[in-house]
Amino acid sequence: GADLAVDAGMAFSSVSDAVAAAGPLLDLGLAYLEDPFPPERWRWTAELRATLPIPLAAGEDAVGAGALVDLAHAVDVLRIDPSAS
Repeated sequence: GADLAVDAGMAFSSVSDAVAAAGPLLDLGLAYLEDPFPPERWRWTAELRATLPIPLAAGEDAVGAGALVDLAHAVDVLRIDPSAS
């Protein structure tokens, strides 16, 4: 028993791009989709979270407490990397 997650690597240029790309993933039962956008695009992440039934994860590339707080309100799984700079 292992969970499957997909790291998008901040590859999407819009929420609609992310929704289209996530379509084939919907039936996989993903634990989460990670890093659909850069941390500063947390509003896009929040919009995507409201649209997709797949949980979202982000945060390991966020720098500073403010960025992490913003992402904490936008994702299901907040991933923190204390070495991010």
